[in-house]
Amino acid sequence: MLLFSVLPPFGEPYWPHLWTTLRDALLGFLLAELYDRLRQHVDREAQAELVEEIRATFQPRRTPLPLIPALLSHPSMREKLHRAVRGHAQLCFAPSWPELTHIVRRRTPSAIFVDPMTGPQEHCVRRIRELTADARAHVILYCQLSPETAALLLDLGQCGIRHVVFHRYDDAPNRLRAVLAAEGVRLSAD
Repeated sequence: MLLFSVLPPFGEPYWPHLWTTLRDALLGFLLAELYDRLRQHVDREAQAELVEEIRATFQPRRTPLPLIPALLSHPSMREKLHRAVRGHAQLCFAPSWPELTHIVRRRTPSAIFVDPMTGPQEHCVRRIRELTADARAHVILYCQLSPETAALLLDLGQCGIRHVVFHRYDDAPNRLRAVLAAEGVRLSAD
């Protein structure tokens, strides 16, 4: 049956038609083989990437990520800080002053972000003074610019605070990373 499909119509030369049919069949076979090999190659690359990703996930890091605890009052502050150091540092958001103090005492942080407006003014000043007196990590104030904040910053001027970041004014990710670098925090290069 196959022989009859390759034969030219009656009265036409036989070889050119046979040549065209063989050429088309060979070209189809080569394209199919090339497609299969390309698909296998891509699958191998995808498998190799997946294996490397799994290895990287389960291998312990050679240097631990710096710990940055934070006590921030607004979710947008948390989001901006998270975007700035995502994958380069370990953020730990504390919901209250006692939990922040517990985190700082339990582990050695690289820097501490604090919003001084998270409670009564006297209470916050006392807690921030305690954190800066500990001197294990630098405290970075991250707050909204307001008249109440200005008065609080004057009270905290004697505590050794070196950096203040104002929410919605100078809290771009590059600025937050620059403040951390100025405090000596080495963010992971991964």
